[in-house]
Amino acid sequence: MGKPPVWKSSLIILFNSIFEYDYTQCVSGLITNKYLHIVGILYAVPDLITNSLAKRCILETPLCRYIPEHEVYTINTQLPSGCEPIDKMLGGGFESGVITQIFGEAGSGKTNICLQLAVQCVRNGKKAVLIDTEAISPERFRQIAGEDAKEIAQNIIIYEPHDFEEQYAAVHEVEKICSENIGLIIVDSATSFYRFGLDDDETSIRNRRELANQIGYLHALARKYGLVVVITNQVYSDVNSGSHLPIGGTSLEHISKTIIQLERMESRAGKRRAKLWKHRSRPEGEICEFTITGEGIR
Repeated sequence: MGKPPVWKSSLIILFNSIFEYDYTQCVSGLITNKYLHIVGILYAVPDLITNSLAKRCILETPLCRYIPEHEVYTINTQLPSGCEPIDKMLGGGFESGVITQIFGEAGSGKTNICLQLAVQCVRNGKKAVLIDTEAISPERFRQIAGEDAKEIAQNIIIYEPHDFEEQYAAVHEVEKICSENIGLIIVDSATSFYRFGLDDDETSIRNRRELANQIGYLHALARKYGLVVVITNQVYSDVNSGSHLPIGGTSLEHISKTIIQLERMESRAGKRRAKLWKHRSRPEGEICEFTITGEGIR
């Protein structure tokens, strides 16, 4: 007999206060109680629930769905970037299982963060995938990776699409290797080719839909394989506020569970400011400063 099905629900308060049911009894060793309290998600095995009303709620509520066994992970891990101010702002690092979007003007540090994340991922024993639409600098990679740059590079798989269609193909190709010790997927930049089609209304609508599909597919891979997925985004100047805003529409904002804005600090050479726009568990609006150095971001 196989394992009982695992169900996912955010109705912890419902179980505790209404049903007076101890949800920790139905975890069946999948995840720790501490993790349940922090994230606010319940993984429940209905066959172990004796309260019939609670069981019926799990099975019938539209907020619950079946989670295939290969999608269940013991904990959402974090990948530190090696930049202490950014990692502290994020509560330890970049979260697995979700999309993290980094947006900012040219030269604000987006690619530097991506390269350093890839290096950290390999040093942690995993492989990284980089979908590169910006033509990264090999020399900059060597500076960040240091003396063992050659060995690290052997564990970074790079796709170099030349248009939006090739980007689509690269995104879907990644799943074929996700089970091969991959820990990180980076798309730098996710919106470079998308931006080329904004002048034509019909193309713009089609590309916006396609971009959302691509990022949604990456989000599914992040959840399915427990991966850290980071995308970078370009900006436009809002005519009303004069501020820089991310392109891609509200769908891209919705799919991204963590959003970080980067800004240049013109009066201080090498200094950059990061602002947390969106996060599932950290205070939004938090700001930190970091420095772009010859060896990476610090």
